[in-house]
This record gives sequence, C-alpha cells and structure tokens, in this order.
Amino acid sequence: MYVHVCMSGSLGCCCVVPCGAGTYYSIELDRCLLCHPGSYQHRQAELECESCPPGTATILPGATSLDLCEGSIINFICCANHTNC
Repeated sequence: MYVHVCMSGSLGCCCVVPCGAGTYYSIELDRCLLCHPGSYQHRQAELECESCPPGTATILPGATSLDLCEGSIINFICCANHTNC
C-alpha cells in the first residue's frame, strides 16, 4: 500500500510513498516514521497514527493494533524506564 502525497497548490505532481502498519508518513521529513508510544496504526499508507483510548498506552513505538493499547499509563512509564512495576 502506498501513500499518495500531494502538496497544497501542486499541479498534478504527487509523491507515492510506501508506509506499513505501525508507521505513518511525515510530510515534513519525507519518510515513514514509527507510531509513537501511546498510539498505533493498523492500516498501511496513513498520514497519522491513532491515539490509544484514555487510560491505556503502548509501551513501544510502531504498534500495529488497538489491542496493543493496554493497562495503566503509569505502569507503562515505570516499565519503560526499567523501574519497579
């Protein structure tokens, strides 16, 4: 799957960029980036990631499913910082 990115005011010239699940296309950086912790993207070729529901988060970047949004955000912060959980 590819993202078709057309800059505002462009005259028919679009870029086609492959971005897989767990990523989004950054127009500013002109590349695919992993979704940040606390978000996910289950579809390909997207321009942004979906936020996890309130009170949940993903620990690692690049989450590909809403199912990876789990638990308490405070617990995730502790575990991500390798402190006692």
